[in-house]
Amino acid sequence: MRQKPLVVISACLAGQRTRYNAALIHSQRLIDFLTERFRLFPVCPEVEAGLPVPREPINLHGSPLAPSLIGVQTGADYTFRVTERCLEILDHLEHDPPSGMVLKSRSPTCAAVTPIPVHDTMARPSGQALGVFARLARRRFPDVPVADERILSFSPALDGFARVVGAKAYTEAAPPEENS
Repeated sequence: MRQKPLVVISACLAGQRTRYNAALIHSQRLIDFLTERFRLFPVCPEVEAGLPVPREPINLHGSPLAPSLIGVQTGADYTFRVTERCLEILDHLEHDPPSGMVLKSRSPTCAAVTPIPVHDTMARPSGQALGVFARLARRRFPDVPVADERILSFSPALDGFARVVGAKAYTEAAPPEENS
């Protein structure tokens, strides 16, 4: 029997208390739908990099092409620490590649669909970028369908996402055709 396809999901969306303010924000409907069809691989780059819950909020700063992760209250730079963990997560996923990703919107690490503001040194918006993990994940797995919880809150979008992820998994699991 084949395994269910793997879907990477932001840990906060999977019901884990990982958000900066320790709030629970998951949608049980989304979790039930996804776990019925897929194996879930929850990730929270900030927590996996050792940041506490709760923690200070983090914003993107600097260049929209390569933003830094900067603490709102302390100005601490978490870029290297979190990016290093993101790369380790993605290296791990190379052994069992995902067929889809559901990532948290408006997150400095996971925003994968709608870019979020990047701030300059005066904390003014200077552009927009995807979250650090999302950008790296999309680069590492460019053909993997990606959605966020806002898009998947609509049933037709959720059904469509499941079909695309299932088709991708089926295509990848199919034996290669032999040339005659």
